[in-house]
Amino acid sequence: MNPYRFLLALALTFTGLVVAYGGGSPPVDNAPLAVPQYNTVDILSPEQQIDRITALNALTAPALPETTIAPIDAFASYKCGVWFPLAIQQGWPDNPIILKTLDRICWRESRGIPDADSGPDHGLMQINQIHTKWLDDLGWTHEDMKDPAANLRFAWLLYSGREANGQCGWTPWAIKC
Repeated sequence: MNPYRFLLALALTFTGLVVAYGGGSPPVDNAPLAVPQYNTVDILSPEQQIDRITALNALTAPALPETTIAPIDAFASYKCGVWFPLAIQQGWPDNPIILKTLDRICWRESRGIPDADSGPDHGLMQINQIHTKWLDDLGWTHEDMKDPAANLRFAWLLYSGREANGQCGWTPWAIKC
């Protein structure tokens, strides 16, 4: 079939449909446009707003039951987690990665026993007597390392001092970074 004849037939068919179905002229509607009714609201003063909210809550809000919130120990899943609040107080960062490694060392070295003594090593983090000179400079003795606060503070100084010098802070406990 000739493409021009096909296009002519298509145009005639379309024109016939337009004529048959009204030709696309817009409907004539002489009805006036309806103006919507607007509700007006008075602006309430702050006191009136509070009174209104109180009244609505009294009507719609159900009474709340008495509840007790159980305390959650965020460190309960760690073997030595009981010492974490003290460690954070002594300077250790509240960082899960560091605290996990601290927990591992504390458990390996002392099983979380604050006055653990294995000869040359004392306390939670088993501070070695090799650090006696530094302890003396800080005003502590090696026996003071059996105090958990002093032990965790000195362990933090040991760790952070090495980190500040670009070294691995866990090296004194034979942990690789």
